[in-house]
Amino acid sequence: MNRWIMLVLALLLALLSACTPYIYGVPKLTWDTMSEPERLEAMQIYKERQIANRMAMEERARLNAIERAKQQARAAEAERLRQERFRQERIAAIHRGEGAYGDLLRVSIEGGEMWIAGRHRHYQPLTIKIADGEYRELTVTDDRGNQANLTVAYDDRALVIDGPGDTRKPSTARLRYDRKWERGSFYTGISTTGPLQLRGVEVQVEVASVPNKATSIAPQPQVVVIQQPAPPPPKPQVIIVKEEQPRRQQTQVILVRDEKPQPPAPQVIVRNDEQPRHHQQPQLPGVKEEKPQPQVVVVKEPKPTPQRNEVVVTPPVSAPTPPAVTPVREIPLQEKNRPAAAAPIESNAPGRIDVSFIAVQMKIRGKYQPIEPLTTRLNDGETREVSLKTPEGAHPVTVSYRNGLVTIDADPVTGRGKATAARLPFEKEWKTGRLYHIETKGRLNLVAAEVRILTAAGN
Repeated sequence: MNRWIMLVLALLLALLSACTPYIYGVPKLTWDTMSEPERLEAMQIYKERQIANRMAMEERARLNAIERAKQQARAAEAERLRQERFRQERIAAIHRGEGAYGDLLRVSIEGGEMWIAGRHRHYQPLTIKIADGEYRELTVTDDRGNQANLTVAYDDRALVIDGPGDTRKPSTARLRYDRKWERGSFYTGISTTGPLQLRGVEVQVEVASVPNKATSIAPQPQVVVIQQPAPPPPKPQVIIVKEEQPRRQQTQVILVRDEKPQPPAPQVIVRNDEQPRHHQQPQLPGVKEEKPQPQVVVVKEPKPTPQRNEVVVTPPVSAPTPPAVTPVREIPLQEKNRPAAAAPIESNAPGRIDVSFIAVQMKIRGKYQPIEPLTTRLNDGETREVSLKTPEGAHPVTVSYRNGLVTIDADPVTGRGKATAARLPFEKEWKTGRLYHIETKGRLNLVAAEVRILTAAGN
């Protein structure tokens, strides 16, 4: 009972205090009884208390903001680590062969120059496999052992070379995905303004075959068949039969003329101007005897002159019956110009080979120029124009591989130069590498050229 009384009294006091007006934190009744110095002191205390409360509120707000920022940073870092872990797992799955077609590429970088150790230098060729979403830093080494880092990224179906991985940077080399990458695509003359300042670099990109899969199968396009509505039934044909009138018989005109005896055929006289045998001169040794040709004399007879009173009546000639028309299938222009398929030369020929120009000299304006070593990859049925570099510049040469036959230095459009081009048929030694010494006189004059043919990996 006493407890309830105390609660009621506390509530009454709270109500009374809430209704009591305050001046600078002092009740009005007390304020009226205070002197002037006491009022000034109360005002100063009230002001200091307000400042302290405001500062405490600001400090609590600042600490709360710092705590919220830390929580957000921890959440962002955890999300970044989760995304990075997911990306690494996806990249590893792609390299294992569990990705989609086109997620794994084989990139070969060769030729040209890069900025290494303060100047543009030649470098050793590079070949890597890169997955979609992967960012790699490659170590590039020149002939003197100097090294530099080259960045290569493949994200969102875009291959970026010599950049921080951002495909929007204009200084990088950016290659969008192309269906030609399925069999390999060759890019020449690539230059950038990135960290390594690529100049005249050659890049080959192709969709890489993944482990546990013999051949990557590209997604086939969807075929949609639209069936046209059936044509309406034909209207019944109305046939009108008319009675034919009897035809008038034509009067046959017969020409009777006196046959004249045919003139005799012209007489042909063949005369051999032969000398008697006892007048023949002896034949000299080493000199062929010329036999006289027989002389032919043709006697022509003048043409007969027709008689003046002779009249020739030509009977009417009926119109010729038109020949039956045989339907001819129209051949499209592509089929007309398409060459006949050549029979395969060797059934065991590989589908992809590497052709390497090792030691080559070219005769240019009477001078022999050395050529930088070069390696190119060809698929069966592919023809490629390769640039052979000399101290005076680059010179194109055509290299083709079709049905087990490698042709070097021939014109692929006009077909000229096949007689002077190098034609190398398939041999079993291609599996381990076969070295040839060739000379051509086609578009270029290759002298004492050493060419090596090797079956590419994956065949």
